Amino acid sequence: MINQLRAVLLERGIAVPQGRCKLEAYLGIFMADEHVALSPRIRTLVEDLRAEWSELDRRISDYETEFAMRARADETTSLLTTIPGIGP
Repeated sequence: MINQLRAVLLERGIAVPQGRCKLEAYLGIFMADEHVALSPRIRTLVEDLRAEWSELDRRISDYETEFAMRARADETTSLLTTIPGIGP
């Protein structure tokens, strides 16, 4: 999703530094700036991709929470997570 967003922008001559945090920060500033030369359709596409990215992050977080709860509830898994480098 991140690479797709970067590619859409790059195709329009807008290079964004690599990295999730840099892209998030850039998009926050960039999308608020009305002087950036992007068609309304491309702006909508970028906003849609950002929304999809946010939804994926939310779903991943929900799964991680569920896995952690299941790991705490299962005695064997709970013991395994005490090993350094092993998580839920």
